[in-house]
Amino acid sequence: MVRSKRLAVVVAWLAVAGLLAHCGDDAAPAEGGEIVLPERVPTAEGGTDARGDGASVACDPARPFGAPVLVPGLDTSDFFATPRLSPDELSIYFTTLVDRDGAVQADLVRAQRTSRAAPFGPATPLSAFNTPQQDNDPMIAGDLRSLWFSSSRSGNNQLYVARRASPGEELGAPVLVPGLAGPSQDMHPYYRAAGPELWFTSDRGDSGTEVYVAPLRDGSFGPATLVSELSTPAVDVQPQVTEDGLVVLLASNREGGAGGFDLWIASRRSTAETFRAPTSLAAVNTAADEYAGWISPDACRVYFSSNRDTDAQPRHRLWYAERSR
Repeated sequence: MVRSKRLAVVVAWLAVAGLLAHCGDDAAPAEGGEIVLPERVPTAEGGTDARGDGASVACDPARPFGAPVLVPGLDTSDFFATPRLSPDELSIYFTTLVDRDGAVQADLVRAQRTSRAAPFGPATPLSAFNTPQQDNDPMIAGDLRSLWFSSSRSGNNQLYVARRASPGEELGAPVLVPGLAGPSQDMHPYYRAAGPELWFTSDRGDSGTEVYVAPLRDGSFGPATLVSELSTPAVDVQPQVTEDGLVVLLASNREGGAGGFDLWIASRRSTAETFRAPTSLAAVNTAADEYAGWISPDACRVYFSSNRDTDAQPRHRLWYAERSR
């Protein structure tokens, strides 16, 4: 009973702080190490018409997402939160909670599958990156050359990165993301290799916990800029930007959602423009909490975590929804 109450307290703290989140695998990118992205045409709802060379439309971008279902293979009673995937959707990275001798700890884990139609295998700890502190938000970069996450190992929550020269090598030891370390609470990193730039959430400004972006220049990031068009007086967290920079998924408890934290999506026509006003994913959101995870490069599938349909013990599970084809 004491352990259960302690777990509930920690989970509540993680939710309020926006720490429930989301590396090496790895399928190789296209020849030359570059990810070949589909041409995109943003739509009013925030989706895109994703086409390859002569390929048919992968999904109908004008339609809402269908009813969410649990991610196959990871539909367990464990606490899994805010997933991030590799571009081919064969590897998934996320946060889990473990109870070690009465102390609840957030760890980084990964699961893999052989095809998008197959269920994921068991969640495996990323032991080289976990510590006795809180480790959250693992994501693999689109070029598969770096792993990003947040951790309280230095006291407050800071952003870390582990790099490698090519996708087939082992990731190196994690280091603080250069240029961004400081007294603020920084979480939910998402590195857009095509930028190159780092998206994350932080309480460094005067507007509470909001979405920031920092460009990579000469090996260091900065200055970090508030993404004002995605910000509200509420808590706005967990940004995930598609590699072309035209669509962003985030979680927020702003007004206009279904209740609690909900998923919101926004689009823009070019990276030189600001995002249009985010819209709620009404077909996906519930009165429970939905935490943002990952949207596929063609904007056809969205992965997230939610505490919907769970018992009295607070826990999140992994879900995904797909647009009609």
